Amino acid sequence: MNSSIKTVSTFIIVLLTMVSCKKVIIKTAEDYRIKYGNVTFGCFINGVPWVPNYGDPGSGVGPVSISNFASGSPSAPFFYTVIEALSNYERLTIYLPNDIIEKKYLLNYNSGIYPTNNKNLPSADFTKYYPYSVYTTNQNTTGYVNVTTVKYGNGGKIEGTFECELTLPSTNEKLLITNGYFKRQY
Repeated sequence: MNSSIKTVSTFIIVLLTMVSCKKVIIKTAEDYRIKYGNVTFGCFINGVPWVPNYGDPGSGVGPVSISNFASGSPSAPFFYTVIEALSNYERLTIYLPNDIIEKKYLLNYNSGIYPTNNKNLPSADFTKYYPYSVYTTNQNTTGYVNVTTVKYGNGGKIEGTFECELTLPSTNEKLLITNGYFKRQY
């Protein structure tokens, strides 16, 4: 009898332990990164994961891209690199110089929506389309892009992290972007 009481008691203790223990899943910033083609991207906006989920099917642009662009006049063009992510009615864009190297770039210029010359780089903006508003970096905000890997050519990649504070100029409202990550493999 004593042996069966011990067995039942042990069984009850094990059962109660199993029932009372809940598995806690802690998600990290890496859990919210998305991969689209050869680009991986993720960030938090005001502490909430912001997941790009919308592309422009008409232009073939997906929810995330890292590309090089030219702007300015035909006689005086300038080139820059764009890291861009699209969500429903929102777009986050980071502008960097074309000749990216492994270093930390401070995001303290205001390009408006698009840079007009190399003096406006590096910068970032966040656009909300409904209602329309553009949050931008400026000389008074803090932020950076830390490019950790640059390797061009076959098997190459560009990779880095970013954080910044963006301001809506008309109201001085702030957006805090943290845990930013990007990678493009060639």
